[in-house]
Amino acid sequence: MYDEPEYHYSSTMNTCLVHIRYVSSAGKQSIHRNQVIDIFANKPLLYGHFDRDSEKKTETLAPTYDDVPNFTSDDYFKRKDKLFKE
Repeated sequence: MYDEPEYHYSSTMNTCLVHIRYVSSAGKQSIHRNQVIDIFANKPLLYGHFDRDSEKKTETLAPTYDDVPNFTSDDYFKRKDKLFKE
């Protein structure tokens, strides 16, 4: 399941940002792939790539292969919201 993209112009960064979210679930396990991308530079700025176990109420970070910061849901959305307010 994909959410609709969310767009924002950051006057602080002088660029357009997009937040993309994908969630896939199978029973108690779900895969979450969130990211904020600088559209003009075509570069990810923030990841929220994690796997959630709803039964155990845990989130485990998924591996990423670059130097973009990666966070579980609470930290990711706090940082995303901060970027989208600038």
